[in-house]
Amino acid sequence: MNQFSTTVFLSLVAVAASCRNAQLLRTGIYSEEQRKGIVELHNHLRNYVASGGVHTQPAAQNMREMRWDDELAQLAQKWADGCVFEHDPKKTNRKGAYIGQNLALFRTSVKEKLDAPDFTNMIHGWFNEVYQFGYNGTFSYDSGHYSQMIWGQTFKVGCGYSGYYQKNLYHNYLVCNYYPAGNVRDNLPYEYGRRDCEENELFRSWRYSHLCTIDKSLINSCQFWKADDQTSNTEHDDLTTTVSDSTEVTTDLPSTTGL
Repeated sequence: MNQFSTTVFLSLVAVAASCRNAQLLRTGIYSEEQRKGIVELHNHLRNYVASGGVHTQPAAQNMREMRWDDELAQLAQKWADGCVFEHDPKKTNRKGAYIGQNLALFRTSVKEKLDAPDFTNMIHGWFNEVYQFGYNGTFSYDSGHYSQMIWGQTFKVGCGYSGYYQKNLYHNYLVCNYYPAGNVRDNLPYEYGRRDCEENELFRSWRYSHLCTIDKSLINSCQFWKADDQTSNTEHDDLTTTVSDSTEVTTDLPSTTGL
């Protein structure tokens, strides 16, 4: 049987996509291993950027370590279950603060791929937009996924997944929400320089040598990858009042070149 597959990415814009006549076949990221893997991949890539080792990107002074957030994941899952490849127009948490959102859609003729969604490849696809990214305060439509992923003040991520059948193809749909939202107009994605967590009233991450953490109590915790519900959602709200839009990006399977 001929196999066909494409991956489509969407960041911070509503692009029309119909889910009419679709059949939802898979839903949810229920495995702790999968959730932990998503967080660790984000942190690995952020740490790489913060070190100054990534294509033309300066080192970061205060890039935060990310943690999984159940509320963001619940919102992402609800949206993914709608099988609509466009952004949630409400993109706010329960306190009304803006959240960032990255979407990826993998289409294939092979049903079995719904049982083993390749989240790593999807996330690498977002990150590979680094080659279109310029470190400045100007938002680029070609690199909105990447800039959200490495936004220095973002420290929470939660994702949802659905697998559905539509128009003779099987769809793997990944939705990741971020807090605080990145891609703030006229703002740099992070402060450049070597890690100086204390100067920014943060703590040094024990696991990632170029990242900072906002919560000292989690530095040596076995649950470091998961956010505490008591973490404040208010300290960065004023930074996310104006969020830029981006556009759909269509590619073949996302490359991991340069990683």
